[in-house]
Amino acid sequence: PCYAFESTCLCILQLAFSVPKRCEKMHRTLLALVATSAVALVPRAGRATPRKSALRMSLAEPPASASAPSALLQASKERWIKSTKQLATVGPASNTAEMLEKLFAAGVDVFRLNFSHGSHEEKAALVGLIRDLEAKYGHPIGILADLQGPKLRVGVFGGSGKAMLVEGQQFRLDSDDEPGDASRVMLPHPEILKTLDKGDSLLVDDGKLRLTVTSRGDGFVDTVVDVGGAISDRKGVNTPSVVLPISPLTPKDRADLAFALTQPVDWVALSFVQRPEDIDELRAIVKNSARPDVRLMAKLEKPAAVSEESLEAIVDRCDGIMVARGDLGVEMRPEDVPVVQKQIVQMCRAKGTPVVVATQMLESMIESPTPTRAECSDIATAIYDGADAVMLSAESAAGASVGPGGISLRPVGSPAFDAAANDAARTLRRCRDDAATAQRTMPRRCR
Repeated sequence: PCYAFESTCLCILQLAFSVPKRCEKMHRTLLALVATSAVALVPRAGRATPRKSALRMSLAEPPASASAPSALLQASKERWIKSTKQLATVGPASNTAEMLEKLFAAGVDVFRLNFSHGSHEEKAALVGLIRDLEAKYGHPIGILADLQGPKLRVGVFGGSGKAMLVEGQQFRLDSDDEPGDASRVMLPHPEILKTLDKGDSLLVDDGKLRLTVTSRGDGFVDTVVDVGGAISDRKGVNTPSVVLPISPLTPKDRADLAFALTQPVDWVALSFVQRPEDIDELRAIVKNSARPDVRLMAKLEKPAAVSEESLEAIVDRCDGIMVARGDLGVEMRPEDVPVVQKQIVQMCRAKGTPVVVATQMLESMIESPTPTRAECSDIATAIYDGADAVMLSAESAAGASVGPGGISLRPVGSPAFDAAANDAARTLRRCRDDAATAQRTMPRRCR
């Protein structure tokens, strides 16, 4: 949008300066038009950036605090001038004040608090540390509260707690709470058993095992094993071929949401969104709370959410979108995920909705101090497609390489992109200054 606007401004300026001097009123009007838009787009020095726009800051100001460490000030040129923002998940490897400060200095703009793990007391302490860091440097930092969402899991198995399923065998999922074996196991979700029909697919343990429903009865479904392997206690189950008649907010999510809304968080992310009504349900709760201004982000992890019927309506109802490629890649063919990612990013750009690309961005850096070339290309592709932010999950939450000499979270972007963005900003500033001069000298009757 910045490039398109710059081109438009230059065209208007060329037109303005080609107008004969006798058409002074038209000349002044064209300059005023450029100035009005330029003032809206170019941040003025010293103007406070609202916290709610942490994902969409364009050319951010460096920290106002004089106590910033030398490493932070030395990195200011790369750290503060970037168009794509960085999210980092806080976990055991990064939950101290020292590490949060290092991540912030390295480029983090928004910290993600994963409510799948940890207690409310731990989350409150992290929020306090982040807000102290924000106050210390006088620079806005976003906080994203990520709700866990419904987790579908099988029951437990007898004996060693696992069983081996062989390709082609029959396997039953039922509501019997007896320990499972190689022929059956409990699926403690009766609403799912009622929804599944012949031909529907079930994925177990992040897609390692694949089952196809052959028949169903009262409180059970029979399946055939398409891809076998070991299945053990409480492994996750995905249902890519059906829209489940369940709320995206479990009792745990509702308790976590109520707590999050008592904290100074900026965003709430809803997991496993299937349909637009899921966002409406969350919006109603937030609107009637003490924090109705909290922004809502939909995590797109289900095929139903990215269908032609649902995607646009979900984007329209949200303040932000996250392309959660982990579960999306489990429930869809891996080769379809890049196409869907581009479609989501393009739609969000068209509608002016912030979009975050997440999951396995730097997966190898959980153990390795350097990323793979493919990971670098993956991040670059997301940036060049126009993503507003990229996110780290386990890399920053539990990575062995987090810290000095490890994940440095260098500001994403490219020198060419940053140079072009700065040139555009300078052009817009010149337009604003020229228009301001023209407006001061404009006869009152022409204003």
